[in-house]
Amino acid sequence: MSPELAIYPSRPPATPRTLVDILDATISAYPEALAIDNSKTQLNYTQLAYEVATKAEQLKAIGVGFGDRIGIRMSSGSIGLYLAILAVLTAGAAYVPVEYDTFCPCFHNNLGVSFY
Repeated sequence: MSPELAIYPSRPPATPRTLVDILDATISAYPEALAIDNSKTQLNYTQLAYEVATKAEQLKAIGVGFGDRIGIRMSSGSIGLYLAILAVLTAGAAYVPVEYDTFCPCFHNNLGVSFY
C-alpha cells in the first residue's frame, strides 16, 4: 500500500527581506499614513523614518554596527521602545530585549541602549 501524496501548486520563494527593508518599502508607499499611535503620541511614516534615522546615526556614531547586540530596556508600549528597536536594526545590529523591571548594571546611556 503506497501513501497518497498531496501535490500543491508552488511558486518561487519571495525575495529575502529584513524588517528594515519592509519598513523602508512601507515608508515609500505610505509616507503620510499613521505608523505609530500609543494614544499619547502619533507618528506618520515620514516622521517615523526621520526619528529612526536620527537615532540610528547616533548609534553608529558611538560605534554600533553589524554584529553588535544591543540591549533595550524600556517600558512596553512606549514610542521610544519602537524607535529604539527600529534604530538598532537600521544601524545593522541586533536588539536584545531586557525586562524593564530587571536591574541591569550595564545600562548607562541616554539612548536607551546598552552593549552586550
